[in-house]
Parts: sequence; C-alpha cells; structure tokens
Amino acid sequence: MVPLILKKWLGIPHSCHNPKSIFIGLIGGVGDLISAAPSVVALKKKYPEAKISFGVGGGIFFNTIKNDPNIDHFETPFFYNVWKRRHRWCMY
Repeated sequence: MVPLILKKWLGIPHSCHNPKSIFIGLIGGVGDLISAAPSVVALKKKYPEAKISFGVGGGIFFNTIKNDPNIDHFETPFFYNVWKRRHRWCMY
C-alpha cells in the first residue's frame, strides 16, 4: 500500500528490493522501544548489507538499546528535541 501511495499520489519512486540504509524513528515509550527490537533483528536479517539508523530519545531510551549489534547508527539528540516539543504542544 505504501509504495502505491508514494509512487501514484506523491510521485516518489519506491523500491524495497535492496535498500542501502533504513531509518527507524521512535518517539514512544520504553515499551514501544522493547517491542520494536524484534523488528530491527528481522530487518537486519532480511537486508544484511543495509545500514540501520535508529532515532530515539536520550536517557533510558538510548541506554536500553545502545548495545544492539543490529543497529549501525543512533540519532539521539534530534529525537530528544522532537519528543520535548511534542510534550510542549500537548500542554497547550
């Protein structure tokens, strides 16, 4: 469904056959992070050559997943700021 939307309506070509990189962004809670771990393993198994980047907040979120051998790169400061702004928006 997503490739159809990307190509037909947005004009963005999409191919999942052999991705060079995969980005996973997570701004949920620790339970969401733990639930996402098997997906990271499955992606690395299916696409062993792809570099997996993981966007996650700092603190306990980063410490929970920092030793995962399937993740090649972490984006922590960016996602910490997104999470912080999200909570600020909810307050108003």
